[in-house]
Amino acid sequence: MNIGDNMFDEIGLVEDYFAARGHITRADAGRFNATGTEEDRRHFRVPSLRNVALTAPYFHDGSAATLDQAIGVESQLRTLSESMAQGDGVNASRAAHAMAGLAGNFNALPVVETARQIDGLCRTGRIDEPVAAFSQLEQETWGLVKTVQELSAQQIESQVWRSISFLNRR
Repeated sequence: MNIGDNMFDEIGLVEDYFAARGHITRADAGRFNATGTEEDRRHFRVPSLRNVALTAPYFHDGSAATLDQAIGVESQLRTLSESMAQGDGVNASRAAHAMAGLAGNFNALPVVETARQIDGLCRTGRIDEPVAAFSQLEQETWGLVKTVQELSAQQIESQVWRSISFLNRR
């Protein structure tokens, strides 16, 4: 799974991300501020996940104070599951779209593609069809979470050992 690619990707795939947060600033234009090129608007560097547990706050605006908030998958999966069970295609589509946006922040393409597939099915009224895709999305999403957590644990451990090594040299 390719995550954290240090490339520029669009943010705001989640509907009304900037409007929901409120107080739109010049910084929300992203790379556009440096290039003046319209296609760079709302494109931000996707950072490497190296030391991800040590680099809070997250996102271009610091809106996620913790790694759990940045990932935010549990609530979106629950909303998607409940909406599908109730036959609510509109909210299921919104939740799937949000999942694609969340996963896009980590460049987790399998999660993004599956979430977009569910979003498309729900938007066209085929709410019963994405059940198998939801299981796949859930599995891929928890795989992403596990990968991030493992990277975080390894990076924290590595940082502790580097600190101990530095102190032992003194």
